[in-house]
Amino acid sequence: MTASTGSVGGEDDLVRVLVDLAEAFDSVNAVLRPEAEVRARIEPLAPRPYAVLLALVRHPRSTVPDLASATRQTVAKVARALRTLEDGRLVERTRDGDEERWSATSAAWSVRDEARRRCAQVVRYALSGVPSDQVSRLRGAVDELAALGRSLGLPSEVPPAR
Repeated sequence: MTASTGSVGGEDDLVRVLVDLAEAFDSVNAVLRPEAEVRARIEPLAPRPYAVLLALVRHPRSTVPDLASATRQTVAKVARALRTLEDGRLVERTRDGDEERWSATSAAWSVRDEARRRCAQVVRYALSGVPSDQVSRLRGAVDELAALGRSLGLPSEVPPAR
């Protein structure tokens, strides 16, 4: 980023705004996720275990190599993160033939659901400060925003709350 313009490599306004929006949501998540973890009475998660847990919420019954690919971490780092998550009773493993598969536990789903609930509150509050005609245009772009999310690796359907 350049200090004078805030641009990231000179891309167009759409890319700049989306990068800014991603940073804003990251900031919101950085506050809300630990809050949800405290409410669920679990130890706050470091970034790597959190990334693995989020991948498991999106893709249940994943193998370690699946998770390594989804989180762009090494197999060893994912295995370490899974041990941390298992110690915290946030994941469980099952055998599927010769494969070991991992899934999020109900405790992990509780944390995820609380964080999403709080994030929705923040987004609703933020939208209340946006002129109604602009909110209408945003609502009209929901399909396009969902397509962008899918191209970034989000599943077509967000797993429902449990």
